[in-house]
Amino acid sequence: MRKLIALLIATLAFVVAIPVSAQRDRDDRRQYENRDRRVSAEGRIRSFSRERDGYRIYLDRGNYSFWVPRSLLGRHELRTGLNVRFDGVQRGGSVWVDDIAWLGERDFGSDYLTGHVQRVDYRDERLVLRDDRGRTIEVNAAAVDAGPHRADLRNVHRGDRITLRGKWERGYFRAFRIESIGR
Repeated sequence: MRKLIALLIATLAFVVAIPVSAQRDRDDRRQYENRDRRVSAEGRIRSFSRERDGYRIYLDRGNYSFWVPRSLLGRHELRTGLNVRFDGVQRGGSVWVDDIAWLGERDFGSDYLTGHVQRVDYRDERLVLRDDRGRTIEVNAAAVDAGPHRADLRNVHRGDRITLRGKWERGYFRAFRIESIGR
């Protein structure tokens, strides 16, 4: 009889604990979903509209809207068809942009280099990349400008896919800025 009562009490405790555990799981999931996340997206500008002290922009990929403060545009003017990369924080259904890369433009006489990181030398501030054509390229990253919302060499690891802005000098690439880092 004691075993039966103990089994009945254990079963009752288990049945009561299931809804509490399920509610806790739902609360944890809701808290995770509402958390701000860093987002990077690339594409062509499909449309935009003026909103407050900035612009609401839609790209040709995805259903997110991007809010870009006017101060980030600098000397650039928005127009449909421009190829851009936005980095920012996702809140709800929008991304609040804090950094823009204008892809395909050659401003300030700079070039772009994209490839996978083969080796990183943090002490000498150098990288070795393998580009999409299979070439191995040495990169001098000593001049990388790590602005307030930009990546610097400490964010780069072997295997990362990286886009750099810089100039070609005597067979190697001198990087001025890290435009993007991905896996």
